[in-house]
Amino acid sequence: MNSIPNLIILKIGGSYLTEKNRVDGPPVLENIHVFSKCLAQFIHSHPKQPIILAHGAGSFGHVPAAKYHLAEGFHKTGVIECEMAMQELSSVIVNSLIKEGVSAIPFHPFNFVVTENKRIVDMYLQPLQMMINQGIIPVVHGDIAMDIIQGSCILSADQLVPELAIRFGCSRIGFICNTPVLNDKGEVIPLINEQNYDSIKKFLHGCKGVDVTGGMAGKISELMIAAKKHMIQSYVFEGTKECLELFLEGNDVGTKVCQ
Repeated sequence: MNSIPNLIILKIGGSYLTEKNRVDGPPVLENIHVFSKCLAQFIHSHPKQPIILAHGAGSFGHVPAAKYHLAEGFHKTGVIECEMAMQELSSVIVNSLIKEGVSAIPFHPFNFVVTENKRIVDMYLQPLQMMINQGIIPVVHGDIAMDIIQGSCILSADQLVPELAIRFGCSRIGFICNTPVLNDKGEVIPLINEQNYDSIKKFLHGCKGVDVTGGMAGKISELMIAAKKHMIQSYVFEGTKECLELFLEGNDVGTKVCQ
């Protein structure tokens, strides 16, 4: 797979996009609108900037995943319900982007990712790369994946995004979350690296509501793997217009995760 120079990968958390603490939590349309409008403004001034968007499952995916215990293995009805729910949420996000003039298309990981023991082992990415080369923004998401060992598994966008960054040679990842990474004093932790990671783990709690992918602790764990093995820098920040603009313009924002 060829690298994509200057690629930005941006993941929008499910708790930012949906009311994740409700079983039937709807999408938070105000947040989706703010994000879509801000991204559209950036693309208008940077029309050749390659971008991959990703989003979490939120209430749409985590609820059926928990109901059918999909983390433990294949369940035909559960896989179908979860996949259809994720396609529904992805359509809401993509339609919002299109209304703002962003050339975005959903690209469902269920159709291109294979896992083994819940870890990605194969991805067919040529269509995604061709889309980017033509100026289209692919929108991927947390999903169900077919698994060689247990039939199927939950594929978190927190695992998917760093893997895409590695394969495309991306050095900059952004994670939009509903809440920032805070210490015990309620202060944003500005930096997480190999030197302080062990001491910071105790502050990394799960999120509110149903979550089958590890919450904030799971996110930082995946980003630390990418940082240690591939020197990829990631930023975890709140979904405000100001934070998003800072990240897109190449500035440090929120919590930086690096080697």
